[in-house]
Amino acid sequence: MAYYKDLREFLAVLEEAGKLIRVTRPINKDTELHPLVRLQFRGLPEEERKAFLFENVVDGTGRRYKGTVATGAAAPSRDIYTMGLMCEASEIGDKWAQARLNPIPPRILDSGPVQEEVHEGEGLLEHGGLDEFPFTISTPGYDSGPYFTAPCWISKDPETGDINVGTYRSHVKSPTRSGLMFARPTQHMAQHWLKHRKLGKPMEVAVAQGVAPNINYVSVAKLAYGESEWGVAGGFAGEPVELVKCRTVDLEVPAHAEIVVEGEVSIVETEPEGPFGETFGYMGEASGGAIFNVKCITHRKNPIFQSFFSEFPPSESTIIRGIARGTNIYKLLRHDLGMSHVISVVVHNDTSATGVFVISVKPGTEQDKVWEALEKAYEALSRDSVMVTKIVIAVDDDIDPQDAASVNWAMSFRMQPYRDVRIHSYPAESFLDWSMSDPSIISPADVAARSSEFAEHPPTQSMMLINATMKWDFRPMSLPTKEFMEHALELWRELKLPQLRLREPWWGRKYALWSEDEELRAKMAVEGKWQEVGEMLARRRKKIE
Repeated sequence: MAYYKDLREFLAVLEEAGKLIRVTRPINKDTELHPLVRLQFRGLPEEERKAFLFENVVDGTGRRYKGTVATGAAAPSRDIYTMGLMCEASEIGDKWAQARLNPIPPRILDSGPVQEEVHEGEGLLEHGGLDEFPFTISTPGYDSGPYFTAPCWISKDPETGDINVGTYRSHVKSPTRSGLMFARPTQHMAQHWLKHRKLGKPMEVAVAQGVAPNINYVSVAKLAYGESEWGVAGGFAGEPVELVKCRTVDLEVPAHAEIVVEGEVSIVETEPEGPFGETFGYMGEASGGAIFNVKCITHRKNPIFQSFFSEFPPSESTIIRGIARGTNIYKLLRHDLGMSHVISVVVHNDTSATGVFVISVKPGTEQDKVWEALEKAYEALSRDSVMVTKIVIAVDDDIDPQDAASVNWAMSFRMQPYRDVRIHSYPAESFLDWSMSDPSIISPADVAARSSEFAEHPPTQSMMLINATMKWDFRPMSLPTKEFMEHALELWRELKLPQLRLREPWWGRKYALWSEDEELRAKMAVEGKWQEVGEMLARRRKKIE
């Protein structure tokens, strides 16, 4: 099956699979849309979350917008994410690794659907500029305006010509102007901006809205500087991403996107941007953001406006970002460093896809190799000044690394804190942006009162490494063995009981600390020979001394 050309094809597949909800009644984009979809992230198990397509979008004045709004259409759940990659959940890590190791360069077309309508010059404002589209308010009651929340910002390194595709939030402020929050100078688009500023020329950019899922996934991921997001997206699809040249800036954009906005980012001025509901679960602060000035808008007829769900975790963005961050560490450990004992690396969505990483290793892995994986993960994660990781845990492969209950059980009975925990402290170099990453690092009052001394002596942050693997042979798990649980599963289905989503471990693993005698007695018990077992034990009586 060929990969999805565009968002429309993907939505059709989701609908056929029962993973899309169409809403036809009027929905206010500023007060109703995000709160409605938010409920599934607060009140449904992940596997029941779906994409939403709103077909009758209005604002507080009753104005009705052309086109539709899709949200939760990239990754409200891991199931939908795997549909976006056309793979099984167990294949995600290797799918990402292979796409990065074998990128496919993009293909430039002469034209594409995204330029069915072109608004530039005087025609830009005649069609409303940015106000033509139903930009949503994500956190009504707190956000100070509508935002781009699912943008693929495209910019170019003026020295090397390398392209970056990244997702950065953007506060919409007028029909021809928005903010643009890089968050950190280490962000790749911020580095492009700094180079343009040094050269003294505005930075040309384009932002694509409503794209095929592979493009969304690479845009949110943090790849290496200079690594081609187009190439990795092509690696996912098994074919080149198709691009078209912009009308007013020297960039190429996805030919099958729903909307593209072209323009320039000022290098001489900034203005307040925000506040916005941040992904770690608190409101951020308004701070100096870049200024994006619109020159041209192109779009498909009746475009689908795409909005991501971010803010309080778990969310759509934590799933997209978490899978990408986990697979980055997986690629580093297994492919780059040759650690074949590493099976998978996942990030817990409830921790904003940053706080807790779990590394799954093969059973019987030597302890020095477990610690090597933990330490290498720490080295990589501590260099990421954008997201603050607190805990990295290693578990055996009989533990589901995505299930907090399973991981908690391993930590409770397979590790001792005095022996199996290491804590590393390091400077919080991005402390001035504490509200954008981790408000526990330092109080706002201290930032204001002591900011001058922090330039030389930044505050401290830390990371905990936990080895929750088995260090020696254990007794079997106190669950029925696999054959009995599989038979019970057949009975469950025969009785048409509610659909199960089994949590690991759901059958009892047998480890080395289990004797042939114990095995025999257990076999006799299920054969109805329990009295013979009693006689066997009676022959082993001992007198009390």
